[in-house]
Formats: sequence, C-alpha cells, structure tokens
Amino acid sequence: NILFQKFVAIQVACMNFDYKTLERLCSSELYSSYKSDLEVLRSNNGQNIMSDFKCVAYNINGIREENGIVIVKMFLHAIFYDYVIDTNTKQVTRGTNTSIVHNQYHLNFVVKKGENITKCPSCGAQIKVGDSECDYCHTIIINNYGDFVLSSKSRI
Repeated sequence: NILFQKFVAIQVACMNFDYKTLERLCSSELYSSYKSDLEVLRSNNGQNIMSDFKCVAYNINGIREENGIVIVKMFLHAIFYDYVIDTNTKQVTRGTNTSIVHNQYHLNFVVKKGENITKCPSCGAQIKVGDSECDYCHTIIINNYGDFVLSSKSRI
C-alpha cells in the first residue's frame, strides 16, 4: 500500500530528524508540528526509535474533494517497535525495545490537482490514465492529481 509506505517513511524521517523528507511528505501544518516536537525531543537528548513496521490492516474510509484538494481518509492498524532512547547513554527512557506495539490510526492524506496518478493509492497497482477504478482492488481513482502528503494523524 502506497499510503502505508508513506506513513513508514514519515516515521523513519522523524526518527532520523530528517526535516527535508518530513517537509516533502507532510502538509505544512503537520510538518511544523512534527518539527516542534522533534526539536523538544532533541534538546532533551532524546530520539524516538521505530523499526520493523508491518501493516496489519488498512481501509480507505472516504475520498472527497474540497477547493481543489482531494482528501483521502484512511484507517491503519500497524505494528512496530516504538521507544525513546537517551542519545548520550543509549538507554531506553520511554517505552520498551523488547516488544512490538500495536497502533491504530486515522490518517488523512491530501493531494492537490496536478500530475496524473499512475499507481492505486490503496494497493499500488499500475493505473492507466483515465481509469476511474483500480482493476485489482476496485478502489475509486481520482486522476489528474499530484502526490499524496499526510495532513493529519490521530491514534485511536
């Protein structure tokens, strides 16, 4: 799933304090929030470690257009290691590095009108320009839109 891959890339960028990648994959509002949180974490010598991501389940809950922006609502159940270490001592300061956590999220991805979509946002299958539905998973396809960015993430 392309959107799950973007979710993982965002988590990895947060872990690595990779602001350039975060800015590319998130809306400006979400990027500002992440940057602020990461600067506090960094100033306290913390680093959030996340690894071994697996998608347990996901569902596209809706697609709508508002003022030239397409909003894709997604439910995601993912499992992964998620804990915070002290960057000086490498000791775990929050969470645990011995067990995987189960997290469920409501995610909103947005795209602006622009380039044609060539891959299904749900399953990643190739899409022919002009197709209104994915031949593989039957997700509704909105053509003539650019790349998805994460605009909101809330844990359930």
